[in-house]
Amino acid sequence: MLTWLRSRSNRLAGASVIATLALFIAGNAFRGATPTRLISPSDLRVVDGWWIRLSPLYALAFAFVGALIVARRPGNRIGWVACAIGLLTAIYEFFLGYAAFGTYVDRSLPALDFVKWLENWEWVLPVVLMLFFLPLLFPDGKPISPRWWLLAPLVIAGFGLGLFGIHEGQVLGAIATILAIASLFIRYRRAGPDERQQIRWLALAGLVLAAVAVSGLIVSPLVYHNNTVVFNPIFDVLTPLAFTALAVSLGIAVLKYRLYDIDVFIRQTLVYGTLVVLISVVYFITVVTVGSRVGKLPRNDPAAGVAVGAIVALAFQPVRRRLQRLANRLVYGKRATPYEVLSDFGRRMSSMYANEDLPLRTAQVLAEGVAADRATVVTDRTRCHC
Repeated sequence: MLTWLRSRSNRLAGASVIATLALFIAGNAFRGATPTRLISPSDLRVVDGWWIRLSPLYALAFAFVGALIVARRPGNRIGWVACAIGLLTAIYEFFLGYAAFGTYVDRSLPALDFVKWLENWEWVLPVVLMLFFLPLLFPDGKPISPRWWLLAPLVIAGFGLGLFGIHEGQVLGAIATILAIASLFIRYRRAGPDERQQIRWLALAGLVLAAVAVSGLIVSPLVYHNNTVVFNPIFDVLTPLAFTALAVSLGIAVLKYRLYDIDVFIRQTLVYGTLVVLISVVYFITVVTVGSRVGKLPRNDPAAGVAVGAIVALAFQPVRRRLQRLANRLVYGKRATPYEVLSDFGRRMSSMYANEDLPLRTAQVLAEGVAADRATVVTDRTRCHC
């Protein structure tokens, strides 16, 4: 019976991947059959924007990772959440292409008004799954206690009211989402070594996503033209890529977390994620202040962004070194990094003359490297402590 249920779950998860791919193909076919010259400028950015072009990347990544988790960890709800994120994103893109084709090419399409109504709000569903249910249930598919399930109707009601323009509902949904993310920190404090390693993988993708989101908000005032966003490279390009990284990190965290050392990745993400935000801030200040004094700096000129980025990269080299030390402290605490441990070990080994010092010095270096309070070396004849 259990084998049959597992096989049925595997088939259902595999079918969700195929359905996700098929919906993207159908949606792209509708969009491709809609001439861009017929689409209004406000709709064109949505229908033919870079976000829509790149959304199959992260949606298929979530669907595929979810199917793998269902197959390898059949009792874990995270797999089904990931499958649903991919499938619902594909449904939204299909609705978008269907509505665009029906609006601008063939108004006789069946259920056109109903699909346009669904397209206006269906995008909220994968967002709720990604920002609320994913951190609430990660990594074992259960909240930290059954009482946390009470947040689920709050977030659904909150985002539902927000769709009707009731701002209090948006606030309610945001609070419930923040609490779900906070539950992940509570889980980390209570977790053992293995579960902490899993949460670190998700935190890595979360850091990348947070850096991209903050940078996109900083840059967004610079990409407006006639009260319309022209092109925001951070939101439109980097955000879908960050979602893809979230899906990959989710798969590694649940399935392969023991194979890789996550500390190095988190340290580098802290450094370069902060640098990305700083570059965005400096770019904003340069365009707004210097551009207004010296003459208009082109807002949407890629060359200007590259030039400012190069200047910031050179000017912020000392800042990068300080951030590196701060990231090392956050990841490793007071102990040295693994590279520093090995370097110090080699230096001490080269300065030894008496063989009897070797066990004691080795124990000292290793104890400092793993932040141990005490180390004991036992030989055939003696026992020494450090």
